[in-house]
Amino acid sequence: MFKTIFISLLLISNIFAFEHLNENNFDEKIKKGNTVVKFYATWCDICKETSNNLSKSKIDKNLNLSIYKVDIGEEVYLTKKYDAITIPLFIYFKDGKEIAREDAIKTTEQIEDSFNKYFQ
Repeated sequence: MFKTIFISLLLISNIFAFEHLNENNFDEKIKKGNTVVKFYATWCDICKETSNNLSKSKIDKNLNLSIYKVDIGEEVYLTKKYDAITIPLFIYFKDGKEIAREDAIKTTEQIEDSFNKYFQ
């Protein structure tokens, strides 16, 4: 029982590990460098699992990568603008321009591979 509660709390806490973006700060945050924005929903169990994997990912410091998240339930404008129909959705930006997007359950290894694929 304790183990189940602990794991649940850990998964929930990982949702809050990256800065939230909204329509007021989105463009400013993604305009320079390598950026990943994860679109998710708080009720989505797969999103929670992906957040946990994202938190465990080893990110090469040379990638100079910023990671943010957008809650589709709270940020309807951004959800529509970026057509975030399937979640979790990772959108990759380089200097403010979208370069790729991926939607699927992502393991830690898949996340690391994608970061290296798009930003090296």
